[in-house]
Amino acid sequence: MVEIEYLLEAIAGIKSVLADMGFSIYMIALCMVGKLDAALRCMEKMDSLSLLPLPTAFNSLIKLLTQEGLVEGAESLLEVTQDQGLVPNQSTFSIIVNELCKQSDSKQQLMF
Repeated sequence: MVEIEYLLEAIAGIKSVLADMGFSIYMIALCMVGKLDAALRCMEKMDSLSLLPLPTAFNSLIKLLTQEGLVEGAESLLEVTQDQGLVPNQSTFSIIVNELCKQSDSKQQLMF
């Protein structure tokens, strides 16, 4: 675990309102540099601490999953997060469709 993860856990441990934001920013950064496994671990850690990612963090992870060709993973994430009370927004679906267009996967686009 890197130092920032210890810091974020400490913030979550004191029940700071900054915990959701801190973890979300970290997840966004991981997604921006293509660290899918680390971003998924961050999401799991947030879940274990009863934290919810900001919509931007959620959308960043959806984008990375679709960029990596893991459309089913993106679909699963949509379902799981909806169960947790996160509602996908228009940007979420735009990201998925845009990434699928880049991959020229019209069949998958129609499924969304």
